[in-house]
Amino acid sequence: MIGTNIIVPVRINSSTPLNFIFDTGIRHTIITELWPQDSLDLRYAREVVLYGLGDGEPLSTYLSTLNSMKIESLRVDTISLYALKQNIFQLSKHLGSKINGMIGYDMIKDHVVKIDYIKKLMYLYNPDTFKVPSSFREVPITIEDHKAYMTADVTLSGQEHKVKLLVDTGAELALWLVNSNFKHYEIPEKSIYTYIGQGLNGEIFGSVARIDQAEIGGYHFKKPIVAFPDSVAIEMIISSNERDGTIGSELLRRFHVIIDYPDSSMYIKRNSHYNQRFTYNTTGIEIVQPYQNLPFFEIAELWDKSPAADAGLKVGDKIESIDGQSVSNLSLIQVKDMLRKPSGKIKLAVTRQVGEELVREKIKFKLFKL
Repeated sequence: MIGTNIIVPVRINSSTPLNFIFDTGIRHTIITELWPQDSLDLRYAREVVLYGLGDGEPLSTYLSTLNSMKIESLRVDTISLYALKQNIFQLSKHLGSKINGMIGYDMIKDHVVKIDYIKKLMYLYNPDTFKVPSSFREVPITIEDHKAYMTADVTLSGQEHKVKLLVDTGAELALWLVNSNFKHYEIPEKSIYTYIGQGLNGEIFGSVARIDQAEIGGYHFKKPIVAFPDSVAIEMIISSNERDGTIGSELLRRFHVIIDYPDSSMYIKRNSHYNQRFTYNTTGIEIVQPYQNLPFFEIAELWDKSPAADAGLKVGDKIESIDGQSVSNLSLIQVKDMLRKPSGKIKLAVTRQVGEELVREKIKFKLFKL
């Protein structure tokens, strides 16, 4: 686990071990970046165009077919994968560890998949012999276009909605809800307009706010944090299957999760993460780690009119300490967690290059409260 991301070791054909995010929101394997120590041979590849989330241009990439992929003892010999020409996701910098891409439906579609977020283990079972533990609750799902969808009930601004959600272990937020031609949500007044994520076709912006309640398989969550992406960024993807949004890893990690793809079934059981508070980075900055082996944490993005921008922070500033605690012995995920304060003030010590001089500044500012 890196944050709420599930990382699995994968070999492609005769490759060196590669690190992939397990992402139930995609069908094909996507190679996003390779490192100097990585070795990889692909079967025949041709250039294709990919469409996905984001309001930028379609993405030019290479499609390679009939590849062999192996996770531990599981081997599949008919895998199609995409190799991106440009490293648009910058996953390694954003997660602070070497990441080569994402794997999804094609690798596990013939199995029952159990995810234990507490023990950090993923189990793959033969569907013919698997028996569901009696302690798990069933959540009906459908498999459409090689992805799993479920229904949930959400309440916001006093109104209840039944929603169709993509089950997406690769989405780091709890929930996305999307305004469309067939359903409209009134975004709570207390919200933040911010960067939400990176799609295949560009960055995704939108509003983030707390809603009254979400109910998943009989489990109720009070005041979860929900993202409302700009509809233009995801209009084509959403309209193709009339879904209302996404349930992501920030909510899924509160359960032991079993997905039975062959039988189109899903089962959940609450775990020790269940009652943890929903938090969000309300500073308005995105931190990356440009060099994997160095405790160097840099502001990569700074959102307009955010508390950090108003306080004078700048893109390129290096974070030295947060609330007086040095970050030199921390991982990138630990640094990001320190920025997820529910409210109050935060004090950052940063260094920045001013001409030929390196300047150190201490900047304190009030956080937006969600």
